[in-house]
Amino acid sequence: MTIARFASAAVTLGVMLAAAILAGGCEPKPKKLSLSAYEQEALSQVTSVAVAPLADAPGSAARGSGTILAGAVSEQAAAPGIRVVERAQLAKLVEEHDLKALLGDNAKVADLGKQIGVDVVFVGEVSQYESKHKSSRYSMPYVGGSVSDSRMEHYVGLNVRAVRVSDGTVIYNRSGSGKDRGGFSPAAREAAEKALKDWRLYYQQKLEKQQAAPAAPQS
Repeated sequence: MTIARFASAAVTLGVMLAAAILAGGCEPKPKKLSLSAYEQEALSQVTSVAVAPLADAPGSAARGSGTILAGAVSEQAAAPGIRVVERAQLAKLVEEHDLKALLGDNAKVADLGKQIGVDVVFVGEVSQYESKHKSSRYSMPYVGGSVSDSRMEHYVGLNVRAVRVSDGTVIYNRSGSGKDRGGFSPAAREAAEKALKDWRLYYQQKLEKQQAAPAAPQS
């Protein structure tokens, strides 16, 4: 083999190897599901949920935060194959109870879920709902002097639990936090996304498995 042919073959092989490496590297890795076998089995039986108003975070400035976070949780609970009941239906029943006392009594929560015909009721608390003013100063060594940056950050935290209506058992328990300059709503959305990440991922992967399964032969 001449030097020219050898060089050409080497370049071709190198290109093929590089393409193979890139193709392998571009393939998205499957997201890891952080659920125990018990949790996965329990979630496999769920098809409908309701979300109760969450307990407000401490402080007068956080009044109403539980209702706002309940809305964010409802959005995330609506995973593939899951029906989310209108929050107003459950809110009317919750109004007849002391919310804080209700959150500590899974049997009562389960009873409310039975009345509206769902498999699971989400309950929980807002652990943080506050805004903080932050100022920073950055030096500019090449041009001299410094610049300052002043902004308002909004912080939200929550704890959520999914109570199985059939027996009052908690089958899902997670926390989440978020912060955003744009206001409490995007921070609440981020916190709910983190808390319900495993919930949504489980049902998404379940749907993908169902779609990938071969169709049953027709008789």
